[in-house]
Amino acid sequence: MTHAVTGVIVAAALAAVAPAAVAAEPGATAVVTTCGQVVTEDAALAADLHCLSGGGIVVDADDVVVDLVGHTLSGTTTGNGVSADGRDGIVVRNGTVAGFAIGVALQGGTGARIEALRVEVADNEEASGILLDGTDDSGVRDNVVVGGGFGVSLLFSADGNTVVENVTEDVEQGVFVVSSSGNQVVGNEMVRNAAGVVLGQAANRNVVEGNLLLDGLTGIYVDPDANLDNVLRRNVATDHDSAGIFIDEGTSSTLVIENVADRNDVGIAVRAPLTTLTPPDVVVPVRVTPHFTG
Repeated sequence: MTHAVTGVIVAAALAAVAPAAVAAEPGATAVVTTCGQVVTEDAALAADLHCLSGGGIVVDADDVVVDLVGHTLSGTTTGNGVSADGRDGIVVRNGTVAGFAIGVALQGGTGARIEALRVEVADNEEASGILLDGTDDSGVRDNVVVGGGFGVSLLFSADGNTVVENVTEDVEQGVFVVSSSGNQVVGNEMVRNAAGVVLGQAANRNVVEGNLLLDGLTGIYVDPDANLDNVLRRNVATDHDSAGIFIDEGTSSTLVIENVADRNDVGIAVRAPLTTLTPPDVVVPVRVTPHFTG
């Protein structure tokens, strides 16, 4: 029964390979035609644009909508596709960003929305699809991120954000959270990621819920370095070479509730003694041991 249900979920995940379209923003007053263009008002990409070096679009004002209007903004492994530093209310949406070191890079600011993008990440382990670095209370929704080192990264006090209904494929780490708290990672699909969700150093009080993690190395990994009070709820982790869910030593008060870990080498591996497993939590045996390395 479990395999049948999982098969249905897997089929649905593989079908969701493109972001849902978002209607173009009416009243965009700037047209983006050149690489490195700085925008200070709502802007639309005029046509496909390829950047031979450096970045694509730089946002230098608050409350700016950058609408790619279904076009492709592409680069050659350097620079950021769309970037903003210390700006509030930024929206980036509706097109493809390909080949940059970071597809969308926001540093600081609050209230951003990144939605309905396909981000094809540069082929190196340091490249990132969508990066929120110290950006708060923002939403990353309905995007597809393919390739590279990181799908969606929440770093260094990127607090109170939602990462919802995205797809990451063939990424080293699908959603990566470090030194950030109060985020919600909900309803995403991670396919062939080395690790689907990673809660790294000082990632505290985050909720990882209802995600589908398929065919990677580890589904969800909770790092040993000072993670407190995270919640892993109703996730499905299937066909991983290591653990479906791995709670490493040194973490504290992780709550693991009603997850399904099926057809992995290990269902849920727990090194941290202060972990609460709430039945019914696993459909294959749980391995709870201070010596698990698989």
